Amino acid sequence: MSAPATERPGRLARAAALLDDPILLKELRASFRRRHFFWLQTGLLLVVALVVIFTMWYYTDDYRRDPSEIGRKTFLFFGSLELGLIVLIFPAFACTSITDERTNKSLDLLLTTNLSPSRIVLGKTLAAFVYGLQFIITTLPLVALTFLYGGVTPGQIVLAYAGMVVLAALITVHALSVSSAAPSTLRAVLSTYIGLVLIVVPIALPLVTTYPVSWAMGTQGNSTLSGILAVHVYGPLTKTAPLLEARDSVLAFDGFTTGLYWAGHALFYLSAIALFFLVARHRLAPQASNRSTPLRVWFLLTFGLFLAGALAALVHLGPGRSANDILIALELAIFFIFVGAAVAFAGEDPLVPRRLRASFDKLRGLKAPVGVLYPGGGNGLRFVIYMALLAYGATFLVFASAVGVGFEPDALYRPPATILTWTTLWGFLFVVFAGELAYLFSCELRHEVASRVCAVIALIAIALGPFLWFVIEQPERRSYAWKGYWASPVTVALSAIAAPTKLEDRQLMVGGPSGFDMREARDAVTRRCDEFKEPPGARPEFSQSVPRTRHELEEKGVEPETIDATCAIIASLVPQIPTEPGAVDENKINTLCNESRAALLHELARRGTPVHEVSTYAYAVIVFALGFVIRKRAKKLAA
Repeated sequence: MSAPATERPGRLARAAALLDDPILLKELRASFRRRHFFWLQTGLLLVVALVVIFTMWYYTDDYRRDPSEIGRKTFLFFGSLELGLIVLIFPAFACTSITDERTNKSLDLLLTTNLSPSRIVLGKTLAAFVYGLQFIITTLPLVALTFLYGGVTPGQIVLAYAGMVVLAALITVHALSVSSAAPSTLRAVLSTYIGLVLIVVPIALPLVTTYPVSWAMGTQGNSTLSGILAVHVYGPLTKTAPLLEARDSVLAFDGFTTGLYWAGHALFYLSAIALFFLVARHRLAPQASNRSTPLRVWFLLTFGLFLAGALAALVHLGPGRSANDILIALELAIFFIFVGAAVAFAGEDPLVPRRLRASFDKLRGLKAPVGVLYPGGGNGLRFVIYMALLAYGATFLVFASAVGVGFEPDALYRPPATILTWTTLWGFLFVVFAGELAYLFSCELRHEVASRVCAVIALIAIALGPFLWFVIEQPERRSYAWKGYWASPVTVALSAIAAPTKLEDRQLMVGGPSGFDMREARDAVTRRCDEFKEPPGARPEFSQSVPRTRHELEEKGVEPETIDATCAIIASLVPQIPTEPGAVDENKINTLCNESRAALLHELARRGTPVHEVSTYAYAVIVFALGFVIRKRAKKLAA
């Protein structure tokens, strides 16, 4: 007889199984039975209750005619206080969770059970989160007091509590990730609060306030890109005009844009929480375990969804007046993200772990692309190359369709087609170069941390070395390829993005006339124009204008090509100057001189090759050369 088919558990049963986690139950039972849990919860609730009651009493006389103002003020104080308590108190709930296991010598026993590192971290995280969530939930009756006065809507309360829950989850999983690596309780506490200030608070600021993004964009607090609580809760309660304007802008979104708006914020914080969770999980996992695939899947999903949302919003809304700024910001974001990913993934151990080598070798045909998710520096390099190719390709196609439609000319920037083409090509090549560099360090050092540190140091030196030389050197010196300005991403960005409107920018043109040469040529034309304005009897010989100009420029060391161009301009200008007595028209001469100077500078500015073009060709050669080196090195390692 055939064995009876086993019934698969339903979704509700699988969800309930997560709450039946042994780690979760153990932690909650131990925490809720302790005396300090009761005193801590009681003390925190007493503080919040006193603040709420005192605030209501304080504003009663001032707003007797408008009780709704009392409710709004009270809720503002309550929300600010609870957010502060979450930031200060919640890290303590989780920062020693795993450190205590390590100190008590019970972590090794825990890892030998059937529970996976992911399950252990999930149980610890849920326990610490539920422990702190008790405090957030128990404050609900206090918030209900604000309904006695009005002024606060249920939607604002729900949104405020949702923000508190997200902040609590972010702080909890961050503290647990620190606890998973800290060797002692004291170091865990100090590292958690230092990381809270340096990492978590900057990440959480866009949830609470608009100022980080609005300051960067110069929008004076009315940015709709951040500040969920500020725009939708604090703004209406305080009746701040810029925040009310931002809220009205959000409410005016259509369905598609509204979905992108809320999904973008949710995805940002879910990805941050997932990243902290993976960090904690990887620190508990054995050295031989697969730590790369989860991170690569996280990067693929997170960055892919963010980029798809950004491009979809661009197509749906159109580039608008800020098209150039959006293009530059997106190109810079892709560049920094992928350079970091190249160092992280390509800097892994170059060989696939033995226990995964058999399954990796079986990937053939349509399954071959899945191999980039396997551990190994080579797979990491291929993963970054494929992802960068897709990201830059999608960005190029979307913006290329918008060039000439929504882009407005801007004297500060190069033409949009120039920025898009060269930043895309050069950015992709530099990302590949960074990955190849990290992989070569990994092959030589065979140590993941050391190879990544060396790759970061090398990239910083490449970025800052030529740029510092560019800054220190005299700004009007002539640029040559051997000076290496083309190697730095900073000088390349200055060349590809900013329009070369200043003579000092001639350093960003390789092989062309220097800023000194162009200034002397311009001044020579100005001197001849001043001579043309003199009365006919006092003028120098017109026939000597060109020889005199050539002699002056040669004495000052101006290059021959610039001298020839200047003399040609003056030779074309001389026949247009009237020679009859009384026929001098200064306005006409000024117009002719201004046109001649502009034509000369335009002609000289076209000479030479921009640094970003030289850099693109140079990095293309370097990438192909390193590719051959990597291929030989990989064969040697495989043997």
